[in-house]
Amino acid sequence: MVSQTLFLDGEYGKKFKKTGNKGVFMSSMTEIEKRVEKLENLVNNFMKKWGPDIQKKRDERDQIWDEMVRVIRIQDKNKLNKD
Repeated sequence: MVSQTLFLDGEYGKKFKKTGNKGVFMSSMTEIEKRVEKLENLVNNFMKKWGPDIQKKRDERDQIWDEMVRVIRIQDKNKLNKD
């Protein structure tokens, strides 16, 4: 969550102090907090679907699959040589 102190000390704080319009400042802060929360949720969902843990699982699955394909090819090759 974005700190209100950060905005009061920075450029937006200077504007706020000049205008003194607390309602506008607080509503814009609320809007920014909602947007940041949406972005955080988006990133979290993306990481759950495509993050490093998922990539690791896929790599392990692909290694197993590649090994199965190698075994089947060797079996087919040996079967052809016997005939």
